[in-house]
Amino acid sequence: MNWKQILGPIILGILAFIGLKVFLAWRSSVVEAFGFSDGTLIQLSTSHVPTMEDVEQLRQQKRQIDSDLIDMTGSPA
Repeated sequence: MNWKQILGPIILGILAFIGLKVFLAWRSSVVEAFGFSDGTLIQLSTSHVPTMEDVEQLRQQKRQIDSDLIDMTGSPA
């Protein structure tokens, strides 16, 4: 084989690889997720103000836990 025949596809492959890497780097820097920075979900969960539904759910959960404890141990807490 001639060097000119080998060098052409090698150069095209290298250029395609570089182009792909540049495209992927550009794309990853452009795409940005909203609301997923460090601490966002913690902030949202800690700043929640309980509603009447939340209070009722917590009471129901406490009754369920108390009932389960009585079932397991045979006596109230």
